[in-house]
Parts: sequence; structure tokens; C-alpha cells
Amino acid sequence: MLKNAELLQFTYLQNIIYCRGDEHTTNFYLAEGPPLIADKDFAYFEKTLPKSGFISPDKGVLVNITHVTLLHTVWPCYIELSNGERIPMAYFRRKQIMHKIQRLQS
Repeated sequence: MLKNAELLQFTYLQNIIYCRGDEHTTNFYLAEGPPLIADKDFAYFEKTLPKSGFISPDKGVLVNITHVTLLHTVWPCYIELSNGERIPMAYFRRKQIMHKIQRLQS
């Protein structure tokens, strides 16, 4: 459930492509529908969303592993998503992310 002053939005975890934290809100980018702004900060969702299904390629961003289509592991590092967007990936996190995705595939 994503909540802000105007609405309560119910969505499946697999519908979340990624989220990006702002100062006091979190922007959710969904496979179906327009982006949503939740009135909780990023730290709340970082604790709430299942660690087994989401990775943090950079500070303030969580990506749903099921929407990852490509990992570019040399400079500049990024993750390409099912919607075609590219999310920057911190160079020092690339091996950790690669291992996590490989574990899920086996």
C-alpha cells in the first residue's frame, strides 16, 4: 500500500519497477500506471520492502530485481530496467548485486 495526502494506492510488489527517495517522500515508478509519490521517507521503504526482491544500486534507490534486464558492470555502471530506464549503479556495489541476482536465478 502506498499512501499520500490524496490517496491510498494498492499495488503488487511485482508492479513496482523501482523507487527513489526524496527528502521526505518516495517516488514509485510502476509497470502499470503513472508514478506515485508516497508520503513516507526512503528509509521507511528500505526497511519495509523485502530485501530478497529489491536491490540498492545507489544511495536512495531501490530496484525490483524482477525488472532488471541488464547490468552494465564497467564504468559507467548502470542497471537497465524493463521500462528501458537506466539507473546508475555505484561501482563498489556491482559485485554484490551480481551475486544476489545470480543466487535468485539458481
